[in-house]
Amino acid sequence: VASSSAEGSSEEHAVDDLPATVWQSGVEDLLPRLTMDLGAMHEWGGLVLDWADAAPDSYRVLVSNDGLRWSTRRLVLGSDGARDYLYLPESESRQVAIEWPAALGSSASPSNATSARARPAIREIKVQPLDWSKSREVLFEAIARDLPRGTLPRGMSGEQSYWTLVGGDN
Repeated sequence: VASSSAEGSSEEHAVDDLPATVWQSGVEDLLPRLTMDLGAMHEWGGLVLDWADAAPDSYRVLVSNDGLRWSTRRLVLGSDGARDYLYLPESESRQVAIEWPAALGSSASPSNATSARARPAIREIKVQPLDWSKSREVLFEAIARDLPRGTLPRGMSGEQSYWTLVGGDN
């Protein structure tokens, strides 16, 4: 469920596994919010958010068991606007929402709020299983597997390292 949707955009676009589609809030929406209903109480370990074009500088991850009472599970400050991996171990809820009020520092200020390009948009959001956040090591292995091979050392993605530098010439 979305607080609003820009023309040609739909909240289903944020969960359709199609990188060409995005959800973007309507121009007049001062408190953009995307809510996912997991269907029942569900344990989960984190979120992966892919932002399109512009992203909010800061946003909140909210959780609810009944859709009436919400609590902030994570306040994200200083998002880089590409892909955000949110480590949220031992999370349990029926609903998860992403919200970015202008007061939190969205890059979409009132002066450019009418520009579709300046308003944040979500390309994809994925709820990760509980095992994804079993430990920070498991999280970093998942992130390393998600990145192009060679970006990080093999050991970080769970691959065997065939040699190790022990010392160097002085």
